[in-house]
Amino acid sequence: MPWPHIQLSTDPAAFPARPPADLSDPAVIAAHDQAAFDAVETMVDHWDRPGWTAQTRAY
Repeated sequence: MPWPHIQLSTDPAAFPARPPADLSDPAVIAAHDQAAFDAVETMVDHWDRPGWTAQTRAY
């Protein structure tokens, strides 16, 4: 059975929101991911969560 085993769809909560056009071609996947990162205008500290402290983090 070829990859993917399920049909992937757009999810606005995911990053990147759209899956690559071809999940079998590493160059397509890399270009897709690079384009998504290039489109990011700002990044936030993902550890900065309301109510979290330094002791809340688990590694």
